[in-house]
Amino acid sequence: MSVLFSLLLLATVTNDGDQVVRVQTPTAHDADTLGALGLDVWTERSGGPWLDVRLKAGEQALLDLTGLEYTVSAVDLGPAVQAERLRLSGPVVHGGMPPEDFFSDYAPIEEIEAHLESLAALRPDLVVATSPGNSFDGRPLRVLQISAAAKDAPVVLINGGQHAREWISIAATTCLADRLVRDADSPRVTAALEQVRFVVFPVVNPDGYAHTWAPDGDRFWRKNRRPPEGVDLNRNFAVAFGGPGASGNPEAGNYHGDAAFSEPEAAAMRDLVDGLDPLLALVDVHAYGQLVLYPWGFELDPAPDDDILAPAAQTLADGMGAPWGTDYIAIPGAGLYPAAGNIMDWAYGERGAYAYGIELRPGPDTKPPFGFILPAEDIIPVCDELFEGVMDLTEMIADVDPPGAGDDGGASGGDGTSSSTGGPPMGGETGAGDSSSTSSGPQSGTGGGTGSTPSSSGVADDTSSGGPGSTGGEPSAAEPSAGCGCSSGGPGSAAMLWGLLLFVRRRVDRTRA
Repeated sequence: MSVLFSLLLLATVTNDGDQVVRVQTPTAHDADTLGALGLDVWTERSGGPWLDVRLKAGEQALLDLTGLEYTVSAVDLGPAVQAERLRLSGPVVHGGMPPEDFFSDYAPIEEIEAHLESLAALRPDLVVATSPGNSFDGRPLRVLQISAAAKDAPVVLINGGQHAREWISIAATTCLADRLVRDADSPRVTAALEQVRFVVFPVVNPDGYAHTWAPDGDRFWRKNRRPPEGVDLNRNFAVAFGGPGASGNPEAGNYHGDAAFSEPEAAAMRDLVDGLDPLLALVDVHAYGQLVLYPWGFELDPAPDDDILAPAAQTLADGMGAPWGTDYIAIPGAGLYPAAGNIMDWAYGERGAYAYGIELRPGPDTKPPFGFILPAEDIIPVCDELFEGVMDLTEMIADVDPPGAGDDGGASGGDGTSSSTGGPPMGGETGAGDSSSTSSGPQSGTGGGTGSTPSSSGVADDTSSGGPGSTGGEPSAAEPSAGCGCSSGGPGSAAMLWGLLLFVRRRVDRTRA
């Protein structure tokens, strides 16, 4: 690629000047205030006492108006994004042999789709490529079924990329599919393929992922691409839709959409699962924090089948930790933060499956932005971890029945007509929004590698913010951050701040245009 093109590419980076700050939120009301502003919450701890928040140009003044204290963890995200894009603009090798070559670095959506097609062509006796529908922008959603079992064998579904900026989740699930196909004749994989049908859906949110790669895109974009601000797909499922940890504010990173399954990507997942009877297990892959989450995600009360869900989660966590000695911790989803309307609760609560959410590397104490910008040398080791965990889980549960539907979280059904608040109030948004809303976008259809020890390294500048609401000095390390950047803030009552937010964002949009 020419030097001129590389310079032009860097000139269009939109994350220059973006910061990450640690905001002190000792009360639930403080957290709700940030949720009302629609700021991009990256990491959090359930119950406080702080939230890590990305501030785009012009938003620091908005945060200052809240009076909340904060320190700056990353002064400018632009250089890290520029370095990543410059690396990816060079001669990155994707494809070829050995198979690890494809995973030498992250790949754009077009190359991932081509790789999935190549896997189907490599073993047509084992692999069936399907599409349960299209994304909002009309991209076909790519799914591989990999199995030598009977057509009615139980299904283990692994999906990634609901949140666009979590590139490692997409790389790891694509690598998992690759390994199941290329190692299909090994004794362990052969035995698994004869017992279950593996279904791998690496990029649930291809539009958002493509946006994170675009020269004028936002590397840290989270939601799908429905105008004007997108919808968090992992808050768009029917169980407890609109409940705690899901926002009705379209500006918020955890905006749940107009109704359950309002988004074509979530509706396509529902349609896919409808055709995968019996669904034995669902593993929803995210980043970051090195966690294995299990139901419930929308409330702290134990799920009815906690006695079997929790041990299987521990098996998954232990398996993931085995290849490289990485520490993965199994906890109930709401133990991290409440997240109503997520796919894990839906897969268990309505579909009766073993259902888990994985937060891949790096660990919770990683400084931003290196949670989302994970070094490429981590891809193969993370694939090792995901593969081992999924295989251990499959071997544990392949011969048993799924737990059975545990609860619907108060939702009225999986057709997008739910208006439930979903569980007891725990802070944050509890309203479901307009339950009669429907999607206006394209409708969904029916339808062993090796690696070096990963680095997971990177250093971000820590300085005092200098704003009226800041405390100055180093951010506290007493409490580690965790999670995939899923906000639990609710709508709050900050009408004045909301108006100021709209004004500031319009000014920023005009400036960037």
